[in-house]
Amino acid sequence: MFYSGTNLSPWGPALAHGDAARIRARLNYPILDGDGHWLESLPVLVDYVRDVAGGAMADTYLKSQSGRGRWYDASWEQRRNQRLQRGNWWITTGDTTDFATAMLPGLLAHRMDELAIDFGVIYPTRCLGANNIPQADLRQAVCRAYNVMVADLFGPYTDRHPI
Repeated sequence: MFYSGTNLSPWGPALAHGDAARIRARLNYPILDGDGHWLESLPVLVDYVRDVAGGAMADTYLKSQSGRGRWYDASWEQRRNQRLQRGNWWITTGDTTDFATAMLPGLLAHRMDELAIDFGVIYPTRCLGANNIPQADLRQAVCRAYNVMVADLFGPYTDRHPI
């Protein structure tokens, strides 16, 4: 929460639009975003799973993702008793352009100077736990599909996002 009448937060001054680029311009070394999460589109990922492993595997993966929002509909008791996992709460933003930037590699590449980032190491968000999928065939299909998808979607931007 910002302090009333100031641009200060409890953690220090808040950056205004454009501040990051102005700060970056004063530096004589590159800025690396070493934890650049992107938001994978589930329909796009499912298409890649379908291409890699077939329709049945894509349907299995899609079905496995359908309960990800159950936490929000459950009571505290249900959350505890069923050990429901909460979805990624930190990926939302009130700024549509920022949200789209996190989902679209081309827009991210276009905005990197504005964001004051020279290079970015891209990490999954939805697929971060794909290596923990219990079914070996589904785990391998999703991991392979993710890798192919990243190569396709970030391929044109390897000058800033090495893959």
